[in-house]
Amino acid sequence: MENKERIEKRLLDIRPDIQADGADFQIIDITDDGIVTLKIKGSKNNKPRTRETLRRLLDYILRKEPEITGYQRIEKIDWETPREKGIKGFFKNLF
Repeated sequence: MENKERIEKRLLDIRPDIQADGADFQIIDITDDGIVTLKIKGSKNNKPRTRETLRRLLDYILRKEPEITGYQRIEKIDWETPREKGIKGFFKNLF
């Protein structure tokens, strides 16, 4: 199995656990030299700190995997925070 496939498989293996905590990620790209680009959605109102913690956790898991040899880093692309609907969301997003 190619290293890119190992990285993708490992990420997809742990994705249900991440989703169970209310967070998520989407794999955008995995380069041949082991650079992973993800869209990350954190839990707890999608706070940036939570997304960064999730990125670090995923990075740690990939680094500890013995079969993954060419991994370098995760490049993160944050998802937009969803806007609230209705009149409450309208006024909240004005300020």
